[in-house]
Amino acid sequence: MTERWRLKPFAQAGMGSEFTDPKLVAYMYTGGVKSLYRFAGDRYPVSLGNALFVAGYRIKDGSEKQGIGSFQIGLNMGTPWSMNLWNGPAYFNTHVIATSYYSRLAFANPEPGKLQVHREYQIGFSLRTARPVSLFGFDADTLGLGFRFADNVRGLSLYTEFPF
Repeated sequence: MTERWRLKPFAQAGMGSEFTDPKLVAYMYTGGVKSLYRFAGDRYPVSLGNALFVAGYRIKDGSEKQGIGSFQIGLNMGTPWSMNLWNGPAYFNTHVIATSYYSRLAFANPEPGKLQVHREYQIGFSLRTARPVSLFGFDADTLGLGFRFADNVRGLSLYTEFPF
C-alpha cells in the first residue's frame, strides 16, 4: 500500500485423507489478509501487525464440517544490540500478540469439546541480523522464541520472522 504499510491477502485449498481410512477424504481451506505497518524511525524500529483469516474443512461425504475464524493484533519493537553479528548490526526484538477466535478453538484431546480457547496471547523475543544467515538450508535474518498461553493451554513457538 505504501513504503511502510504492507497488505498481504492469501488463500489456500487442499485435500487430505486419514492414514487408517484412505476413503475418508476431507477438503480443507484457509484464506484471509495480513497487514504490517512499520512506524518511522530506524534506531528503535516498531511494527504493528494485524491478521484476519478463516479456515476449515469438510468431509467428502458431508458427514462432518468445521470452520474457524481468527483476528490477531501484534506489536514488535527492536532495540539495537551493542555487538555486530555476521558483519552487520543486530537488533534484539520483543513482541506481544493477541489472538481472538470466532467459534472457540476446540481440541480433540483430552476429551472432545472439553478444552476450548477463545483468546490466546503470545510474548516473545528474537534476534535480527542485518543480512540473512543460512540455517538448515534456508536463509533467515530473524530467529525467535515465543511463549503462548490461553486458559489451560501453554506452548512455545520458534519463528524466523514477525508473523505479519
